[in-house]
Amino acid sequence: MTFTIERHYDIKFMGAVSSNFTKILALHDAHDINALWNKTAAVSFIESKQDPDGAFTDPGLTAEVILALSSKGLGAIRNLDCGKLDTDYENHVDLDGLTKSLQYHGNDSDPRNVTITYTLWVGTNITENYTLAITAPRNSSFYNIMQMAMEADPKFSFEASEWPNGHYVHTLAGYKEEPMGYHYWLLYRLPEVPDPLAPPANHMVAPVGVDDLLIEEGDHYLFWYKKL
Repeated sequence: MTFTIERHYDIKFMGAVSSNFTKILALHDAHDINALWNKTAAVSFIESKQDPDGAFTDPGLTAEVILALSSKGLGAIRNLDCGKLDTDYENHVDLDGLTKSLQYHGNDSDPRNVTITYTLWVGTNITENYTLAITAPRNSSFYNIMQMAMEADPKFSFEASEWPNGHYVHTLAGYKEEPMGYHYWLLYRLPEVPDPLAPPANHMVAPVGVDDLLIEEGDHYLFWYKKL
């Protein structure tokens, strides 16, 4: 990649982040033209494009921006040795004005554990109420959470039919669905622990089944046996 620099023009930084971090990487190694660009202004422009969670659109672009802002130019890439550990390179970047801890986007494959709650309500009038807090790897399926809950507390025992598109839970805590009486188990995904005095509305019912419902930190799940 070649950059042509006219000595009588200032180098401008504008437009997409993806085009500007490349300029910064190249200019870090062009020591004889430092007077032609304003590093402080360039970094400020990049920081202004930062997402609220600290990232820059996606993990790939975020990694490239951090390399550009860490004052290691394109020339630093040739010094990388993937076959050994170099203690001169730390595994974090501390930059003034940049969010220090980059939070995770929902589409990354992060193996860290998260904590959720899982509640059972029995009856339209909620005559039985059980809740467990469970810690499991992020993006585990809710079906796996149900299996963990059953091992931790017999009240959360369940039975399910297996279909080509996943499991259909028909029995929980000894209560089986009764289609003739319109009694069904409904699964809700909620932003807080469910309150029997303020039951969730029907629009809070989970949009997918137990196999496709993936857990996130702070999720609260409710299986409610009620008459429709």
